[in-house]
Amino acid sequence: MWDVLIETMSWFGVGFFGMLVGTGELVSRYRDEPGEAVFSKSGAFYIGINVLAAIFALALMRAFDVTFGLDPLAQTTALRWTEVLAAGFSAMAFFRCSLFNVRIANQDIPVGPQIFLETILAAADRAVDRNRGSSRYRLAEDLPIEGLAFEPTSIALPVLCFNLLQNVSPQTQADVRRQIKELTENQQIQELTKIRALLLLLMVVAGERLLQDALALYRADLGLKVPPEGPTI
Repeated sequence: MWDVLIETMSWFGVGFFGMLVGTGELVSRYRDEPGEAVFSKSGAFYIGINVLAAIFALALMRAFDVTFGLDPLAQTTALRWTEVLAAGFSAMAFFRCSLFNVRIANQDIPVGPQIFLETILAAADRAVDRNRGSSRYRLAEDLPIEGLAFEPTSIALPVLCFNLLQNVSPQTQADVRRQIKELTENQQIQELTKIRALLLLLMVVAGERLLQDALALYRADLGLKVPPEGPTI
C-alpha cells in the first residue's frame, strides 16, 4: 500500500513541479499582469506542455533504470524523490538540448527533441503574447493622456512609479531610463505615440493598477482632470 502511494505521489509530484516551471517562465516574461498570462488558454497550454515534458522525462528515467547512484532496493523513497525533482525541474532543459548538429547549406541544424519542443513552446508563447498585447492596447487606449507633454512626463512619471514601488532594482531602473532616452531621441515618432509607448514601458514594471494610480496622481499634481474611476479592460 505504501509503495502504491509513493508511486502515485511521484507522478503527481513530477507534474506539479513541471507546472511550477512553466508558470515561473510565464510570470518572468509577462511581469505587468502575470495572472492573465498564466490563466489564459494559451498560458494553460504552455504550462501543460511543461507538465507533459516532466512526466515523459520521469517515464524515460524509469525505462532506462536511471538510479542516480542510489540502491533502488535499499533507498526506494530517496530514489523516487530524486527522480521527481530531477524530472520536474530539469525536463525542459533536457528536451531543449540537441543530440547533434547537421550542417546544411553552411548552417548548423540541431537534431533532437529541441526541434519539436521549441516549435510548440514558441507557438504557445506567441499566443500568450498576442493576448497580452490586446489587453495592453485596450488599457493604453483608455488611459487619460490629454494635456500631457512627453518630455516632462518621461521624467516625472517613472520617478513616481519607482518610488511607489519598493523593490525595483537599479538595473531595471537603468534599463527603463535607457529605453526612455531612445524614445526621446527618436524624432520620427509623434508626441502622442511617445506618451503611449512610455506608459506601456512603465506598465511592465509597475503593472496595470499601479500605473493607473501613478498617472492619476501625476495629473492631479499638474492640475489636470482626473477620471473618477480607472479604465476598465
